[in-house]
Amino acid sequence: MRKVLAKQSVDYVIANAVAATFAARFLDGRRNQTGKVIAFYSNAQTIELVQKKQLLATVSDSPVLQARIAIDLAVRALEGAPYPRRVSPVIKIISQDNIHQIDLEQILAPENQWMIHQDLPSLNNAR
Repeated sequence: MRKVLAKQSVDYVIANAVAATFAARFLDGRRNQTGKVIAFYSNAQTIELVQKKQLLATVSDSPVLQARIAIDLAVRALEGAPYPRRVSPVIKIISQDNIHQIDLEQILAPENQWMIHQDLPSLNNAR
């Protein structure tokens, strides 16, 4: 992507969150580039770039809300209570026009959340 953006002018870059973050920062540092960047997934970095007007838009399926729904449905199922078979949050386009109206607690993990990360075993150890 760096080679393409360095050699030619682009109108739009549509990419995943990581690539969109790179593209937005790369284009922001270049005076002759006017391309707009859109991320098709949201994370803390893409939200921040939308707020700074460096990213045109990002899309979210509200993963925090999905996790809450999943837990609720699991509890209902385990308790034998009725539960809906299909539940889905509305997919939201987050732009500079609506970022202040979006409930970011449905999209971004709480500040103090932590995750245990464990590397996958190497192929040599798997045999």
